[in-house]
Amino acid sequence: MGKANSGNLRAPRPARAGRHRRERHEVGSARAGRRQLRLGGPTGGELSVGPASEREGAAACVSGRTETSHGLRQEALVEPLAAGGPFTFSSWIRVGGAGGQTVNAALTITEEGQALRDLSLATIVAADGRWIELAGNFGLGFNAAPVTIELKLYGPSADVELCAADVKIQPLSAR
Repeated sequence: MGKANSGNLRAPRPARAGRHRRERHEVGSARAGRRQLRLGGPTGGELSVGPASEREGAAACVSGRTETSHGLRQEALVEPLAAGGPFTFSSWIRVGGAGGQTVNAALTITEEGQALRDLSLATIVAADGRWIELAGNFGLGFNAAPVTIELKLYGPSADVELCAADVKIQPLSAR
């Protein structure tokens, strides 16, 4: 993977246009495939991947979550983020089932010999059924070698569906 799109994450393409492919993932599981196509593996709930209605491309949605902290996650980000940044994060988010829902993006980082830490990337209030961009810039300062880095999208009430499309982490350009 080249440096220009290092860490670029996108929801997987659907098997057939107009239909969602339903998959059940347990806590701690990860989807197989290329890094940029691996958004998924909800931290609780049921994952569906299909066309992003009212948007181009596909969306990953998680429903049936049992806790607000459950959501979508992307593992295996040590290699693309090891340089430390600066980086830009963006994702298009939609919630279904209730408006006025707070959605968060964060990185969970584990460094060699250090305690797990979370780095907040962005927070936004999403309206029911409308796509809204969740975005932020960040840099990573490591005290030791990173062991794991995971992106997580979470936050709406547990009974609210959370969808993400066009998720990206890219180097921040000077432009």
